[in-house]
Amino acid sequence: MQLRDNITPSVLTAAVGLLAPFAPDLSPRSLVAAIKAYKADPTADPTGLAARPLTRRQVAETLGISLQSVSRMMNDGRLRRIVLSAKSVRIDPDSLRALLAGNATESEG
Repeated sequence: MQLRDNITPSVLTAAVGLLAPFAPDLSPRSLVAAIKAYKADPTADPTGLAARPLTRRQVAETLGISLQSVSRMMNDGRLRRIVLSAKSVRIDPDSLRALLAGNATESEG
């Protein structure tokens, strides 16, 4: 992807406005930085969120599903669970990426 250096402020503002429901903290400057980071390394995650284990809520929002559906996906093996304590779990971001890429497999059982 090529990024021109002459993106007008009105185009950046419009893009940020369209993405605001999905990325509330997005600004024109952070959008340009994310695009440039992607251009430098398309596999990099400029937010750094994918490097950390994800909450059920983050996964539910990403997939557009309920928390109950996320739990069901953890129980049937489509998402890998990371147990932090008896009441706290996170989801392995690699399992979410695999699911999004269509590479997730259900556990047999």
